[in-house]
Amino acid sequence: IKSIRGSDPDAAVYWLARMLKGGEEPKFIARRMVVLASEDIGNADPYGLTMATSAFTAIDYIGMPEAQLVLAQAATYLASAPKSNASYRAIMSAKEDVELTGELGVPLHLRNAPTKLMKSLDYGKEYKYSHDYEGHFTEQQYLPEELKDKVYYKPTGIGEEAKILERLKNWWKNKKRKNNQGFSLIELMLAMTVTLIILGATMSLFSGALGARNRESRKTDALTSARAALNVISR
Repeated sequence: IKSIRGSDPDAAVYWLARMLKGGEEPKFIARRMVVLASEDIGNADPYGLTMATSAFTAIDYIGMPEAQLVLAQAATYLASAPKSNASYRAIMSAKEDVELTGELGVPLHLRNAPTKLMKSLDYGKEYKYSHDYEGHFTEQQYLPEELKDKVYYKPTGIGEEAKILERLKNWWKNKKRKNNQGFSLIELMLAMTVTLIILGATMSLFSGALGARNRESRKTDALTSARAALNVISR
């Protein structure tokens, strides 16, 4: 998996051969490639997921030893595909907000209004039907009010995502959708924790070194005093 993520088809097919030689279940390997196709390739090459799921299905049809050909094709294709984890990061970031903010309300204009009461409460009022507008798009708020400016999906600009990024920029001109270079809340917290641990360890070492230096200094002062006393006595 790491070889495929790292875009090395040679290493990917070598470790595939090693795994098969070691008796690894072919469907387990194919299942991991399906996960990788979404997590590490994503929309940079959407066909990667089709390739991986097709390989998973084909193994059921033909079994071993021919299934190794299917696995090799999938592994080398996925390793050679452009990579993006933007969709993975998007769902992780959205889950963080769900945990932090709870069940935020659905904007009124997005709510269906099958009853007169709901209509009187402005459910569905001023909803814009996208197909009624040029290009089948019109800017409209879909996120809860508290998160209306949030951007979860940040295409990398690699492979097919370059087209997606350009399209989204043209549609959502008021959203600051930058390339996927940021850090999630969890990553920032982990970075802060590691920094504090390193800082604490450094301070501890510094204190220890300073203490040792002070002890050495006191020892030197004591020896100097003793020598001075001996000199006085010897006189």
